[in-house]
Amino acid sequence: MYRVPGRVRWQGDYTGVMVTLAHIRCGLAALLLTVSPAAWAQTPATLPDIPATFTRPTTGFDYEKRVAMIPMRDGVKLYTVIVVPQGAKNAPIIMTRTPYNAAGRATRAPSATMLGTLPQGDEVFVADGYIRVFQDVRGKYGSEGDYLMTRPLRGPLNPTSTDHSTDAYDTIEWLVKNVPESNGRVGMLGSSYEGFTVVMALVNPHPALKVAAPMSPMVDGWMGDDWFHFGAFRQTNFDFFSGQTTARGGGSTIVRPGTDDYETFRRAGSAGDYARAAGLEQLPMWRKVSEHPAYDQFWQEQALDKIMAKQPMTVPTMWIQGIWDQEDMWGAIQTYQAIESKDTRNDLNYLVMGPWRHSGVNYEGSSLGPLKFEGDTALQFRRDVLKPFFDQYLKPGAPKADTPPVFIYNTGENHWDRLPRWPLSCAAGCPAASRPLYFTAGQGLSFTAPSAGTGAAAGFDEYVSDPAKPVPYLPRPVQFSNGALWQRWLVTDQRAVADRPDVVSYMTPVLTEPVRISGAPLVNLVASTSGSDSDWVVKLIDVYPEEMPSQPEMGGYQLPVSMDIFRGRYRESFSAPRAISPNTPLPYRFILPTANHVFQPGHRILVQVQSSWFPLYDRNPQTFVPNVFFAKPADYVKATQRIHHAPGAASFIELPIVPAGPPAQAPADNAADARLRALYTEEWNWRQKELGRGGAAADSFPRVDAASQQARLAYWTKTLATLDTIPFDQLSAEEKINAQIFRTSLRELVSDVQYRTYEAPFNSDTFFWTSFTPRQGFATVAAYRSYLARLRDVPRYFDEQITNMRAGLARGYSVPRVSVIGRDQTIEPYVKADAGNPLYAPFAQMPAGLPAADQAALRAEAETVIRDIVSPAYTKLLTMIRQEYLEKARRTLGASELPDGGKFYQAQIEKHTTLTLTPKEIHDLGLKEVARLEAEMRATKDRAKFKGTMAEFFAFMRTDPQFYAKTPRELLAYSAYVAKKADDKLAETIGFLPRRRHGIRPVPDAIAPIYTGGRGGLEACLMNTYNLPARPLYTLASLTLHECTPGHSFQAALALEGPERPAFRRGTSFSGYGEGWGLYTEWLGTIMGIYETPYEDMGRLTYEMWRACRLVIDTGIHQFGWTREQAMSYLRDRAPLAEHEITTEIDRYIAWPGQALAYKLGEIQIRRHRREAEGKLGAKFDQRRFHDAILAIGSVPLPVLEQRMTQFIADEGAATRQ
Repeated sequence: MYRVPGRVRWQGDYTGVMVTLAHIRCGLAALLLTVSPAAWAQTPATLPDIPATFTRPTTGFDYEKRVAMIPMRDGVKLYTVIVVPQGAKNAPIIMTRTPYNAAGRATRAPSATMLGTLPQGDEVFVADGYIRVFQDVRGKYGSEGDYLMTRPLRGPLNPTSTDHSTDAYDTIEWLVKNVPESNGRVGMLGSSYEGFTVVMALVNPHPALKVAAPMSPMVDGWMGDDWFHFGAFRQTNFDFFSGQTTARGGGSTIVRPGTDDYETFRRAGSAGDYARAAGLEQLPMWRKVSEHPAYDQFWQEQALDKIMAKQPMTVPTMWIQGIWDQEDMWGAIQTYQAIESKDTRNDLNYLVMGPWRHSGVNYEGSSLGPLKFEGDTALQFRRDVLKPFFDQYLKPGAPKADTPPVFIYNTGENHWDRLPRWPLSCAAGCPAASRPLYFTAGQGLSFTAPSAGTGAAAGFDEYVSDPAKPVPYLPRPVQFSNGALWQRWLVTDQRAVADRPDVVSYMTPVLTEPVRISGAPLVNLVASTSGSDSDWVVKLIDVYPEEMPSQPEMGGYQLPVSMDIFRGRYRESFSAPRAISPNTPLPYRFILPTANHVFQPGHRILVQVQSSWFPLYDRNPQTFVPNVFFAKPADYVKATQRIHHAPGAASFIELPIVPAGPPAQAPADNAADARLRALYTEEWNWRQKELGRGGAAADSFPRVDAASQQARLAYWTKTLATLDTIPFDQLSAEEKINAQIFRTSLRELVSDVQYRTYEAPFNSDTFFWTSFTPRQGFATVAAYRSYLARLRDVPRYFDEQITNMRAGLARGYSVPRVSVIGRDQTIEPYVKADAGNPLYAPFAQMPAGLPAADQAALRAEAETVIRDIVSPAYTKLLTMIRQEYLEKARRTLGASELPDGGKFYQAQIEKHTTLTLTPKEIHDLGLKEVARLEAEMRATKDRAKFKGTMAEFFAFMRTDPQFYAKTPRELLAYSAYVAKKADDKLAETIGFLPRRRHGIRPVPDAIAPIYTGGRGGLEACLMNTYNLPARPLYTLASLTLHECTPGHSFQAALALEGPERPAFRRGTSFSGYGEGWGLYTEWLGTIMGIYETPYEDMGRLTYEMWRACRLVIDTGIHQFGWTREQAMSYLRDRAPLAEHEITTEIDRYIAWPGQALAYKLGEIQIRRHRREAEGKLGAKFDQRRFHDAILAIGSVPLPVLEQRMTQFIADEGAATRQ
């Protein structure tokens, strides 16, 4: 049957039969007219369309969601959502009690997967089979009873028999008896109000509550959490009160006129006036707050940090808080410190502070406002610290978590610190003593106290605070409803208010040494006011240099490090406010929020003082009144404020300064760990400086002359000797891995210098003369000038390279001539003495923000430097390569032909593979792999139903047009299709999945002719579209898996979100691990269902054969005297690779001894580990955990991977982040 427009034709034994669609329609209509509607109507027309009940089918869901009304001891039932993974047995429970709608909290999105339906912060637990419970607190949403915003514990403020503590106890009691899939162990976590309920559960906790993690808990609403900060009321609470207490479910929204809350609240008058106009006097919560403006018994009895200090510690608890938490910055740190003395073994009380906004721990944490961190800090914590911590207490048999007592982010150096205690510095009782930073005349700051004769005559700075023009906490217009601004407001650039006359600033000179603070700054303000009440806002700020080349938007940025407000009436007593004596210098002491920050050299320390922070905090009328909430318009007066800095009455901030250098890391008692960390940190810092790895800020290239190389050899040899003195058996598990990696990398560095590999400083596709070509322009004038400085250094750098190459030629050590031929062409573009030189590219289109005069001057300078300095240097290099190096380069191929060649080749094998196999062992292993693959290829040819020899099959695949893309877009599109197909299978293949995604891009035209088929990286996966007849589509699936997903681009994204590791490890990679994984993913495609035809499977086998042949060819060339033609023939006869690819690859093997061995040896080891795990674990084997175990450890030598996988099997397949 075939179709033509408007008709259907049947062909067979009938001839000339034609039925048009019009005929069919007429016949169908006639047929319908003969059928009575009663014959097919089943549902009455008047039946209501909304059924009494409706149940959505959940077939295929990987979880079951149950709802229970759990009875409390007073008969009230609480609505509880229980989410259980399908097939769960002996699973732990994590519970959260919430006023924010349990049903909604348990439904991030409608999904058939538990991962999709539960919140982002739960992902690490969902992936490991936890049962998740959310419960509405009393009186909210589905729960019975009455709602109290912060229900006090039973006692003076609560004469009933129930509170949040008893409700948590009764709920846990019910869960362990009525959830048959559980193991009877419960953990609690929650943020903000939910964190408050976690703390409540720790008062007289249920025995089944084994671990807790209060996140940004509301602990003391008056001192520094939600409602007040040292007596100043936070007016954002009006919206919260309305949303929480005007209805059992979601409450009503306050409607405000206009788009600027600054103006709305200013016009309203006092906070009480605003509340009255909004109808909030109907709300008991507002009445309670407004009736207790001071820190009286109402607040003191509810202060959970003081309550917890009186409780025995029985439940391991991790107190979690954001360093820039804009809502609850008091509770976690204060409670941790209040109970720390009870934790005599340092194993029950833990503190975590990340670079997050409020509740940021549960979301993406790679940035905050303009700040960019080392990967997703929130995910790092949840996955690498929180999850193992919970596992330890909730999963019998789980390994003891390596949880530091204090895990805190260093916001100046941009990394996590693992510490044995907190704070590190304070006035007394800490490892270091705090130091006063004094306000000085001329609005300066100094660590030296003012003395007679050093200050101005006045001894103070003065400003006028006007309640009619309060200082905004954010640039106007202010909108409380703008969640994005609210979340990041604590990192807002303070230049926005720096020039206001009612803000006074004090600043240090530019720092020449780092200043580290680790604790809570303590304000000691000596101030006077002409009024009888006053607020004092003090802000500790890090002022960035005017130019930040790597992040231009941070140039001159004034970053708040720690800041808060203090209501002056509480200077003598928080519970009994008193009027301030006008025009009298008085001391005000209060702490600022905790900080762990390094003010870097080149930065400055700034302190700002002001008297309002509006409309976030209500205005102080500056006239003492009994209750600020109800101040009258006449009470709001201007006041002259003075900040004193005279000798004997100087204002200062006690900074919790710790000595320069990294602080003692946890565990504090492991001297071996500390010695190792100090050693590899010192070496890595030295290496970065020595090798000139300063990036865009470097003004010169590293020295590469022989004397510098020998000096490095001496340093690394000494470092190895020091490493040998550190007792390996005393190191922690993680540091044992670090030690092995450090030793391996040092030995490689030493070996390269000993064999003087620097005398052959390039190979067939990697050249020192193109390595510094910018990929894009620069952001600042300073960065452009650094680049020009590097260009001026090109002659010196090239001369040293040329001298090294001549020394190599003189002793018979060089790149083989066959690998040099044609590479001189890559120098030619750089010989150009005009704007056509690739090194001029950054000047062709400069950032619009750079002044036009600077752009013109830089372009002119670049033209001069390229014409007079760079071009001659490249011309000299090109002449040397063509007239000298090509003539004298060795005609031999094998490394064994070099001076001391046998030992050199063995050293290269160990360098690239991290194994001690001999060339003969590798060669024989390769021959076995080739024989196995030849048999699989023959079977695949038969599946393709090809009639002919293998050579004919190869010829067919090399030449048939169906196997080749006709356009670059076609090739890229097919690679993208494979990558997305692999994405679809990732969830069932790998447990830990990074958020970062890559693109598919073509290899740049300039390097494509000599580039490999593809290469994966973090930003993009490159596919070579040059010479399409050399790029068969049947190998593209394997190439995409290897280079893109789940290969190298996936690995790079995973590393970005990986656990915090020493800098030297982040900069160290091992080919056997990385390329072994890449090749393994090609085979993994057979499990994932990627290969759709026998030809694609042959493509996979082609690539595997290619890597197996490397074991034979590399050793054949470098040990057994093979010729180039012999190597090409061996590969050509065993894999249907294009001739261009064969030539490129063989030349790479010749120029880079040993490197090509790593791929197959790594893959062989990984596949062997999988077979062993499958065999020994049987039904317990889970490929996701197996892959997680491999990927989590990061790039390591193959012997270290062997140890890890042996442990994986011993742990019965438990994968943990290393």
